[in-house]
Amino acid sequence: MKLFRRAFLALMLVSSFLFVQCSSCKEDEKVDPKTLIEQLAKGWKLVSATKDGVDLGSVAGKELVLKQANKVASDYSFTGFSTPIVAPSGVKVSGTWALGSSNSTIIFNVGDPVNERTLTLITATELSIVVEWTEADEQKPDIKYKYRYSFEPK
Repeated sequence: MKLFRRAFLALMLVSSFLFVQCSSCKEDEKVDPKTLIEQLAKGWKLVSATKDGVDLGSVAGKELVLKQANKVASDYSFTGFSTPIVAPSGVKVSGTWALGSSNSTIIFNVGDPVNERTLTLITATELSIVVEWTEADEQKPDIKYKYRYSFEPK
């Protein structure tokens, strides 16, 4: 009986200790993470642009704005893009955008059979977007160039 009493008291002591410890713990704040679309939906300034790894020069004044409505991608607009730093060929100055099914691509001119264009997302966070795509030379279609643009929030 003494053994039972000691075991019971020991169990009660341990239980009390755990209760006090747990009651003083703060419950982790539950943060509703933003969807990738919500993270990307804002104004972005171009910070670097390369063509086949060669810097294309000044990126001042070149911006991309991505918008969302009800947590769904909606409109986009490119401003300030001109030679040599151009928007991807076929991409209009403004239109609609979406993320690809695996969030590894961004699609411009969604649903436009002629101008829909898919770019690879190298980085896509609240702090940075890096896109990459390949384009054929207008004069010599067998020659392909690889473009890489990096954006930061405005």
